[in-house]
Amino acid sequence: MKHQIRVYTTAKRRHAELLRGLRHKYDGIYFTARWPVTVNLSTESVRPVTHWLNDNCDDIIRSSFVVIYAEPDDDLKTSLVEIGIAMAHDKRIYVVGVNPGFDPWDKMENCVRVPTIDKAIECIRAEVSRQAKETIGRGQGIDTTPHIQVGPSEDKVAAQS
Repeated sequence: MKHQIRVYTTAKRRHAELLRGLRHKYDGIYFTARWPVTVNLSTESVRPVTHWLNDNCDDIIRSSFVVIYAEPDDDLKTSLVEIGIAMAHDKRIYVVGVNPGFDPWDKMENCVRVPTIDKAIECIRAEVSRQAKETIGRGQGIDTTPHIQVGPSEDKVAAQS
């Protein structure tokens, strides 16, 4: 099995088609968000909020990175909940686009502003590559779990205790 970098994407529902298209665009990237695939784009039949929130929370937790995409007029209500979950779980967040709702949280240490989704993926790959080189440099080998963890490993945390 090829190991993939796990990335959660968040945006307005109207951008679901754009996010669905990413699944086939980038080799080695596994997009964890189920909502772009399962969302019902009609307003007639919408799943209860608690259902999608549980799914999205699980999807964020099992990702290593989060990418938020917004256009200037997008209302970020739901995405901000997802960003809060990502921050609580120490995920690196790539902020794509220009939106007044990004301010001030996009200046936090774990947030990176980029102009495009392509640039976000490029930066994520570079970060994973850098982490792998640092791990090899410490003589620890490469983590063979299905995704790269952004924060310190549990072993490293335990060793520091």
